[in-house]
Amino acid sequence: MIMLFDRAKSGSISEICFRHSSTIIIYVMSSKSSIIAAYRSILREVVKSSISPRKSRSPVVASSFRTLFRTERPGVTEQEIVTQAENAVTFMRAQREYQELLIRYNPLHDLSPEEHRVATAHRVGLNMPKQYNE
Repeated sequence: MIMLFDRAKSGSISEICFRHSSTIIIYVMSSKSSIIAAYRSILREVVKSSISPRKSRSPVVASSFRTLFRTERPGVTEQEIVTQAENAVTFMRAQREYQELLIRYNPLHDLSPEEHRVATAHRVGLNMPKQYNE
């Protein structure tokens, strides 16, 4: 199977041509579908990076993104909207991965100062002396 991609822009419609043997199939993709795909990718990333369970999650975030994508903004092209959405998804994904790496490779980051000292002492093979409290 040989696939050749040929993009031709005419207004807001992109034509993507697939060539299979001697048959050419033309698939017309509206830029609205790319906006919908960007919106869905944002929602998927919000779900992945959410801390709370699905039932207790506030629907305000999803409705805010829906409002952003539905409102017409003068002077902003559909391609700019898609680019901004892709940048937001990249940022959210990077933040989620950063938090995962921080937890994995720096397990002391969420400890209190006293717990941090005890864990550091254990790391080098020492036990902290018991503190006398009056």
